[in-house]
Amino acid sequence: MKNTLDTSPGFTLLEVLIAVVVLSIGVTAVYTMQMASITGNAAANRLTASTNTAAIIVEEIVNMPYDAANYDLDIDTDGDGAIDTDGDTFSDGAGSNNNQAGLDDITDPGAGTTSDYTRTITANGGNFTLDINVARDYPDNGMDTIRVIVRNNTGFGNRVSFSTIKSNI
Repeated sequence: MKNTLDTSPGFTLLEVLIAVVVLSIGVTAVYTMQMASITGNAAANRLTASTNTAAIIVEEIVNMPYDAANYDLDIDTDGDGAIDTDGDTFSDGAGSNNNQAGLDDITDPGAGTTSDYTRTITANGGNFTLDINVARDYPDNGMDTIRVIVRNNTGFGNRVSFSTIKSNI
């Protein structure tokens, strides 16, 4: 009987096991990357919704006439196309933040701070807390600085703020 090695091409069990391990590591990496992408896209959508909400409110404030008493805010708080806050007014409050005339104040009972106007709104597919601060005659007489801060109440808690200056001219 002749002893010969089988020289036919093929893979050994060890080679197959190594290939399976390498493949599983690659699949796990792709899965992790995909999950990070989905999470990032969700956060970007929430940030976009926050930005859109703040921009809509700033546009409304810019279009309001300058009024020494207060501003009248009429916004759609639930996204149904109807004004929900008709008659809500706001003006310069005390300002619990000594920085920039209280423009960065947010309503936070735990921290003891209060904005000049606050409301929880549902718009643009998200749940937000809206804080508006007014600084009368800041940075100069006859000018009001108004800062709109929109905080996302879901997810990562993104915060977007826009400021505008209204002049009495």
